[in-house]
Amino acid sequence: MRVGVIGGGSIGLLFAYYSSYQHDVTIFTRTKKQADSINQKGIVCIKGENTYRKKIQAVSIEFGKSLLEQDLIIVSVKQYHLNGILPHLQSTKADLLFLQNGMGHLEKMVHLHNPNIFLGIVEHGALRLDENVVKHTGVGQIKIAPYRGKIKSFLLQTPHKDFPFILEDHYYRMLIEKLLANAAINPLTAILEVENGRLISNPYYKELMGAYVKELCDILNLHEKEGLEYIEEICKKTAHNRSSMLRDIEEKRETEIDAIVGYVLHVAQKENKNAPLSKLLYSMVKGKELLGKGK
Repeated sequence: MRVGVIGGGSIGLLFAYYSSYQHDVTIFTRTKKQADSINQKGIVCIKGENTYRKKIQAVSIEFGKSLLEQDLIIVSVKQYHLNGILPHLQSTKADLLFLQNGMGHLEKMVHLHNPNIFLGIVEHGALRLDENVVKHTGVGQIKIAPYRGKIKSFLLQTPHKDFPFILEDHYYRMLIEKLLANAAINPLTAILEVENGRLISNPYYKELMGAYVKELCDILNLHEKEGLEYIEEICKKTAHNRSSMLRDIEEKRETEIDAIVGYVLHVAQKENKNAPLSKLLYSMVKGKELLGKGK
């Protein structure tokens, strides 16, 4: 099976590396420099004390005819980069798998005509160390559900025991739970500049997170007690992880705050619900983004 992975970030590299165990993989990167690095050195995956290397073809973002030759295209770019990717996908007949945080990308998919479109969430920990090097910091699972078509049409099987796929029939519950986790953990860790575990080990941070999760559950129509238990369990399992939003702030990159908390605020406005903490955290993260730009 020919698998194309769009995006050379941590998740794109991780997906390309593990998928190559059973499939013919091409990774499509934003820059020619990264594509050249991968073609010359392969993709290196560091897991624990071990280092592995796989030879994988890489093509820069111009795509060319290589994109049209894929059976499955995995889109692992951040949500704010999707607008530049979607026009290239409209000319393909491949199955598509989108791996974005948040839920704002759902409205963008109505313009795609591919017969099988799937949505996925990634529960692995990954950190890109170099243009061709990814560290697999935590083994989790990939949950996949159909947006268009049926889940039995998803032909990519679990390629490696450390990279399991869980197939779901319905995408909404899957995405809304991931949205809750991203909305609760990412902005708080980015603002407080702490690892995930500090949100529950520090009593003041834990109290703040509890109030915020209560607000999120009300807006998203989720059970408060179950939602808080879910978030606390994630914080325990990923206690030493630095969230992607925190790393974006540290490296002066644009964050996914609009795709995550921005979507929560959109729902709150639509449902006429109060969202004071969501508005506060949204503004604080946007302010940190501006500081990163020197403004």
